[in-house]
Amino acid sequence: MIDPDALIEFFIDGGIEAELVEDGTEIRIPCPLCGDDRSRLYIEAETGVWICFRCQERGDLFDLFHRALGMEPAEAFEARRKLRFRAEPKFRFGGGVPAPVPGVTLPNEFTPIPDHGDAQWLDVIEYLDSRHVPTPRAHSYGIGFCVTGYYAGRIIIPVTYHKQLYTFVARALDPAVEPKVLYPAGSRRSDVVFNLDRLERLQHPRPLIITEGVFDALRLPNQAVAILGSQMSAQQVTLLGRLPVGWRPFIIMMDGDKAGRNASRQICRSLWSHGVPHVEARLPEGIDPNAASDGVLQETTEKAMDSWMRAQTIRLNTPPEERG
Repeated sequence: MIDPDALIEFFIDGGIEAELVEDGTEIRIPCPLCGDDRSRLYIEAETGVWICFRCQERGDLFDLFHRALGMEPAEAFEARRKLRFRAEPKFRFGGGVPAPVPGVTLPNEFTPIPDHGDAQWLDVIEYLDSRHVPTPRAHSYGIGFCVTGYYAGRIIIPVTYHKQLYTFVARALDPAVEPKVLYPAGSRRSDVVFNLDRLERLQHPRPLIITEGVFDALRLPNQAVAILGSQMSAQQVTLLGRLPVGWRPFIIMMDGDKAGRNASRQICRSLWSHGVPHVEARLPEGIDPNAASDGVLQETTEKAMDSWMRAQTIRLNTPPEERG
């Protein structure tokens, strides 16, 4: 896997204009071979496979450095080596369901949300509606609320897998309350993936969307999961890796800010190191999956899949001996 930031810096240091395009999946530069200055040479950011859409030359980074930039073979090989991430061993997806965490139970003060409108639940229902979680969906996920106790004033979203409770998310109803989110002491949220068990039961899979928080996944309940944080654990990769191929490539959709982009990069590295096909989807600045409109979600997803298909086309049209 190529480090795209290092590759861009490499080109810029050499006096070659370079930019990350296509939602971060490709790098575009002017072609040194044909002299085209319109930046029509595209490099797949993950593998280094490239093609110039003017002269139709193609190859891997070694070819680009050796043939186009005039490096000696040993120099070109060393430059390519330095730009690669260190690959981790390929992961074998096996094992059973993670063991539940002893002692993790819903709060004693927990009350489930009813499956119909109720005046005493008005504030909670209005909040959930504002987060694109209608009452029937909240009821089906076992979401509830605590009026008193340690979690007073918080919406409780259970995180289960195969009917076992692993943790829960306690989200403050009042936006002024800090911290906004609490988890029960001793729970290991990195061991599970929110909404995964529901998706496993669907008969018609489509590319899986990986998000950060439960409300992001609840926005797209038939396609999205949440990893309950900004980093993906090996256990979570294991669980997701067992999904049928119809769920691939995984679409990484984090928040549209610097933290979200950094998280997306980490998740992409984790999935790549385990050989899981994936693509990054970048939301507009300041937008998260839950707050995005239907149109923005659809457009962002379609752009990510277009980039994925374009990258696969480049690879299919590149002889195996030239692939990075």
